[in-house]
Amino acid sequence: TRLSELLPVSVQFGGLDFSNSRVIVAVNVEVINPDGKFLALKRSPVNGTYVDKFNNVAGFMIGSGNGRILDCMFGELREEIGLELPFSADIRIGEVITVIRPDGVEVNIIPGQVLLHEHHEPVLNNEHIEHRWIDEAEQIGLDIVPGALRVREYWIANPFPAVTQAIATQL
Repeated sequence: TRLSELLPVSVQFGGLDFSNSRVIVAVNVEVINPDGKFLALKRSPVNGTYVDKFNNVAGFMIGSGNGRILDCMFGELREEIGLELPFSADIRIGEVITVIRPDGVEVNIIPGQVLLHEHHEPVLNNEHIEHRWIDEAEQIGLDIVPGALRVREYWIANPFPAVTQAIATQL
């Protein structure tokens, strides 16, 4: 069986749609401000899973299946925290991390990291009810989505080199 035959295709979205799939591909982007603080977003009841837990900027890879990972990352940054292009940052993309949710769904996370060169005050959409800029010590006291913890562990284990170092100017 070809992988493309197993992927969930939606007529509504005109391509991939992982909304009700047992296997998901998603981005999970750690955002760090110029002071070295991490952005933690508290999930709202709109989300079907991990309500009231903190997460990074995250979302499904949706679309034709041949879109760029950076396009998805930039789209989620714009949608979830109002970070519009252009912005200046060091940007990294890591290797896939697989997490099994409590409901048995397999989530294949593409970890991202955005090290902002300038401060950005998040403008939250309805997926989040709160944000905090935290350091690693403060992270210990928060109830955090397992995938976000795995992304943090990934970047601790893989501190360099940057896959992409650029000023994000366009999708």
